[in-house]
Amino acid sequence: MRSIATSLALFLVLLTRTAPAVPAPPPNIIFILADDLSYGDLSCFGQTNFATPNIDRLADQGRIFANAYAGGPWCAPSRTSLLTGRSSLHRKPLARDAHGRPVKFNPTVAEMLKAAGYATCALGKWHMAEPEETWNFAKTWAEQKAAEIPAEMPWHRGFDVCRIGYRAGNNPYYPHQIECGDTEEIPLPQNANVDGDWLNRYLHGGPAAAAALFDAHGRFVDRTGKDSSQLRYAEDDYRAAALAFMETNRNRPFFLYYATPLMHGPLGVKELGEFKDRAQPWTWPHKLWAAMAGELDRSVGVITREVERLGLATNTIILFASDNGYAEWGYFGRAEWTDDPVFKNKGPWNRGKFVTANGGVIVPFIAWGPGRVAAHSRTDRAISFYDFLATAGELARTPPLGPTDGVSFVPLLEGRDQDQPVRATLVWAHTSNYLSMTDDFDPSVPATGKPKKYQPDAVLLDERWYALGLRKSPAPAPLTIRVFDITADPGCRHDLSARRPDLAARAAAEFQKMDGVVIGLSE
Repeated sequence: MRSIATSLALFLVLLTRTAPAVPAPPPNIIFILADDLSYGDLSCFGQTNFATPNIDRLADQGRIFANAYAGGPWCAPSRTSLLTGRSSLHRKPLARDAHGRPVKFNPTVAEMLKAAGYATCALGKWHMAEPEETWNFAKTWAEQKAAEIPAEMPWHRGFDVCRIGYRAGNNPYYPHQIECGDTEEIPLPQNANVDGDWLNRYLHGGPAAAAALFDAHGRFVDRTGKDSSQLRYAEDDYRAAALAFMETNRNRPFFLYYATPLMHGPLGVKELGEFKDRAQPWTWPHKLWAAMAGELDRSVGVITREVERLGLATNTIILFASDNGYAEWGYFGRAEWTDDPVFKNKGPWNRGKFVTANGGVIVPFIAWGPGRVAAHSRTDRAISFYDFLATAGELARTPPLGPTDGVSFVPLLEGRDQDQPVRATLVWAHTSNYLSMTDDFDPSVPATGKPKKYQPDAVLLDERWYALGLRKSPAPAPLTIRVFDITADPGCRHDLSARRPDLAARAAAEFQKMDGVVIGLSE
């Protein structure tokens, strides 16, 4: 009997050792995308004037990607790259009809995941557009709707549930409607007396006009004096929709794209809270910005806690990022790319939003997923927004539905940096947006006030060397190449192109590929 028992025990041990491991189920994927968040606006990255404890928690319990790059230097190209997996070289419709109208688009990450059985949801801001002619700066919702192509909206691009209160324009926080489909929307008549001009009074009307936006308790008021408790702050709707979506789909894999308009301008909050009475050197924009950071952090906390409440934490990956580089200067009325004298939130990088300098595309990026993401860690390996589609595909164990320029960074999520090949190139082509015009990037001369005649393209070589190809608009050929070692010189103050002709030649080859291909030159 003892021999039989011993043999049975040995058999069970061998069976256990030889049985194939059961793969983990495809994880839920949540991408929280902030808008114009400065790298230094997070207390986990050094901000001391206000705190972001929920985002800090993601960073502490998860992994910081310290060398992460947006798909472009401003909203539309960056979001398009994120959702389609295409770099700026290929971020355009796949086909047009005889009249030049787009008829075939790049498949999105939502379409890919939906085909793999995921429930999908898009909340907040959209402002994705493959054809550049729809990258509009319309102010009103009606103007936005007239300018854009219906087939580009999220309900046509793989998202089952949509709550879009902000396509673009100048009223991100108190919209007059939230769109759910081509003909379906949630009207918000209580916000009728809030528009972009009213919100912008904090900046253009002086201190007295800014003070008129708030009551004695620091609550936002509309033109008639109604306070925020009688209005609809869109972020509250997005949070509620996120909770409902996760609850409904708790027993199946889901993809939640939470694209909050925070921190985009014109700045807007429900109340100033603890920042109401901050004295000089704080200004009204400082009070608003700090309160908005609190709202953003609150949204992250609401989503994270619900994942945990539903018992989904060990099978959910949350990615948190912002959509482009430093932008706060524009909402404070300062000169381009200048750091905030109070918050010091720009970071060391060169320039910021709208141009493809490294400061225009480097973004905060944090991953969280207990048991799936390397905890309490940081990586300096480079990733780009257009890597997200390939990464989501590997996590969901499903192939892309179309071409992609990205590579999966799952090894980096898991802390296996040694298994992730070094990227030879990451590229950013310029756009024809007039705000993307810039100077000659001569490091020896300050940028502020220099003539803006150039549209720079950029390439990151070997995750270290950041090269700029300066094109004098509208000619397509690069006029000047500058090369910077951003590991030692993140501010790009020392041009190495003359000392490293090998790198300049490699960059020139990449820029030549962009000739006749980049958006704004040829479709």
